[in-house]
Amino acid sequence: MPERQSIRCLLLDNNEQALNCLEQQLHAQGVFQTRLCQSPDDALQTLAAGDHFDIVFTKLHMPQFDGIEMIRHLNQQPQPSAVVLTDCRDNKLLGSVDLLAREKGMQLLGALDRRPNKQTLANMLDNYDPNYRRHCQPPRLALSPSMLRSAIFQRQIEAFFQPQICVNSGRLVGAEALAYWRHPGKGIISADHFIPLAEQCGLIPELTRLVFQFCCRQLQTWLKQGINISLSINLSPLNLDCLNLPETLCEITQRYNLKPEQIIIELTESRVLQDLPTSLDILSRLRLRGFQLSLDDYGTGHSSLEKLRQIPFTELKIDKGFIRAASRQQDSLRILESIVELSKKLELKCVAEGIETPQDWELVQGLRCDTAQGYYIAKPLSNLKFESWAKHYRRGLLSSRAKPRLQPVR
Repeated sequence: MPERQSIRCLLLDNNEQALNCLEQQLHAQGVFQTRLCQSPDDALQTLAAGDHFDIVFTKLHMPQFDGIEMIRHLNQQPQPSAVVLTDCRDNKLLGSVDLLAREKGMQLLGALDRRPNKQTLANMLDNYDPNYRRHCQPPRLALSPSMLRSAIFQRQIEAFFQPQICVNSGRLVGAEALAYWRHPGKGIISADHFIPLAEQCGLIPELTRLVFQFCCRQLQTWLKQGINISLSINLSPLNLDCLNLPETLCEITQRYNLKPEQIIIELTESRVLQDLPTSLDILSRLRLRGFQLSLDDYGTGHSSLEKLRQIPFTELKIDKGFIRAASRQQDSLRILESIVELSKKLELKCVAEGIETPQDWELVQGLRCDTAQGYYIAKPLSNLKFESWAKHYRRGLLSSRAKPRLQPVR
């Protein structure tokens, strides 16, 4: 976090009194590098001259030019500024502008009243992240199909596991498997970097088999050690083109003396069912053989209710975006409440992901979600670290009659 004295701010407002008031508030917070602009033209000329500002305070409503247009112009700068809106009282509109800024890789610090609260302004300054875009959009790695093909052959692809906790009892009940590439030169590479490559070059069947075998072998080991959990495994929608998928997965589970009921197949809502007849054939036969089906990132797709009617899902996973927004947006909280209520009426297990703070944990407890996962509980762990974590957590649970008080992961 930069020192406040070094933060440069541009203030845009067609009201001179409001500009002066905001400048005084910033001076009181130790921010003295400010530029005041009473017109959008003045602000745009300042930016065009090459001046860079860390934070731009702008009105949303201005004659012939609005704050959304200003965000568009700021996004075209070599290093986009963070943004604070100074006149937005509509929470729905603020939520839309927040999403717009994040989609552009820009940081929206929030909205201020005409006479801003000192603590609110201080929090915004403290939350300013000069590396926000880099954190949101990590650089793409130079990976080739031949590198990935070799990695699969050499079994460099493995799974990390994120614990899933029963919200009511506090017991460890499951884990989500997340694919990682342990590259000898580039280190640990997350699935976001190589799954699209595997989809493009036709390596999804081989990759799926490798990860599924790794997970089943690991689950077998844990069950023998008394770590009695289910395991959630993500499948690319391209697997839903393969009619013999149920037989392939059954053969692997039998090899490791597992029951299909111990495996949850996760499918991302926004990408499932592009070929409805084939997908229904495969997914129905997976359920027939005992596998559980989870609809991941629920609430982010386009025909959620129709998919729930068409496919024999057993679980809904609430997208972490709703958890993150519920504490500050009433609409997001209401949507979250509706999803939990819907899952109970449809007799589906409800899993909340993205639990990152004590407030998130208290929220899902109050809503009576079934299961929760996220960094507040534990980050994704390698197989050995997960094993150690699970045993330590279980000992802590058994040694206390009360529900365990979860601690955030540092």
